[in-house]
Amino acid sequence: MKYSIVVLLTFLLGGCSRGVDKADLPGVYFFEGKGLRQQITLNTNGEYLNALYADGVLSWTETGKWSYEQQGGKGGVTFSNFRFGLKDTAVGPGFWFVVPEKTIAGRKQLCFDIDLNRCFQAL
Repeated sequence: MKYSIVVLLTFLLGGCSRGVDKADLPGVYFFEGKGLRQQITLNTNGEYLNALYADGVLSWTETGKWSYEQQGGKGGVTFSNFRFGLKDTAVGPGFWFVVPEKTIAGRKQLCFDIDLNRCFQAL
């Protein structure tokens, strides 16, 4: 019974989402896994900083542009020249479109693999 309640609360707090307005997007987002931490800083001027840390040490940084646009009836963010740092997602820099979400707890996130709950979370 206790396990069921924990699973239900995890789903409710992490799984349910709402949209994020453009004005609420700027800030710092991070994803951690397998000794890596990737951090994206969205600036209000439409630029972003993408940084990858391996075991706490900075491996690389890149900058690019981000814009808010409508695709398929949903507002989302397009990153230009974006690179993921995880080994299983490591491809060359390119465009990444993501629909920002807010969890039911109000935390902003940018999900890149929703099936595995892989999201950049706002600090």
